[in-house]
Amino acid sequence: MEVSQSNASRHLSKLRNTDLVESRQKEQWVYYSISQKTLKKFSFIEELFAELEDLDLFQQDLARLKKYKASKVSCETLDESKLFN
Repeated sequence: MEVSQSNASRHLSKLRNTDLVESRQKEQWVYYSISQKTLKKFSFIEELFAELEDLDLFQQDLARLKKYKASKVSCETLDESKLFN
């Protein structure tokens, strides 16, 4: 997403504090997902996400995610890979 790790962590922490995202830790890595409980409670959030799909930035990030998922790169080796260079 082309933001610094500290900036992303700060934003994700705020989203977690508002229960919009959930997190789970595996070793030194923290994995985030959208809170299904919050989506059920506030169904309009899914409509907002649907609107984001039309944005170029969203499409670029989605393409990067698909490229990552199709690769053999893991979170641990992402920095050493040349996947996004």
